[in-house]
Amino acid sequence: MNSNANMETFLQPTFFIDSDSTEISDFVSETVSKETNPKLMAIRIFYAVRDQIIYDPYAFTLKPERLKASYILSQKSAFCIPKAIVLAAAARAANIPARLGFANLINHLMGKELKQLLQTNLIAWHGYAELYIDHQWIKVTPAFNADLCKHLNVPSVEFNAENHAIFPGKDNNGNQYMEYINYQGTFSDLPLDRIVKSMKHYYPQLKTYKELI
Repeated sequence: MNSNANMETFLQPTFFIDSDSTEISDFVSETVSKETNPKLMAIRIFYAVRDQIIYDPYAFTLKPERLKASYILSQKSAFCIPKAIVLAAAARAANIPARLGFANLINHLMGKELKQLLQTNLIAWHGYAELYIDHQWIKVTPAFNADLCKHLNVPSVEFNAENHAIFPGKDNNGNQYMEYINYQGTFSDLPLDRIVKSMKHYYPQLKTYKELI
């Protein structure tokens, strides 16, 4: 397949990554202003998504209409997958190729309440985005906003549009923090069916899937 044609896939709007929506277009225009440098645009978009949408794992939903980038922007909080969707959509709207990536990881500092709910400290299908900048795919994790990281005493994820920006392995005191177990792959749109099936496998005790889907 022609590489340019293949890259075009990661610039096109999809059902979830609706980069052609008015909401996403307005968000990008406000965020990047008159900036035209792709790296600087990507950096501005990352920090806007990271800090303007507060991370909340209890905002978890698998309802398709609530996982569209345009809808997510109307929310004050979201979990990792929706925030990654917004980042990917905004990047595409700024003509930066973007796709979704997923990984299983262990949060060694997970709060007791969430750990009790999940009955594990394994986070299945943690969502992030990958942006294509300067001929390379860069992993970018916008999930945890800066204020949350300060509260948790963990380093915030910073992005320079040159290196991967993923969760650090240690907190600010050197204690074990995030541990990436395996990667689930990358996708041009949200693989919702696979995620639903996987969530039921990893968290069978959750009784609210009918409400979430």
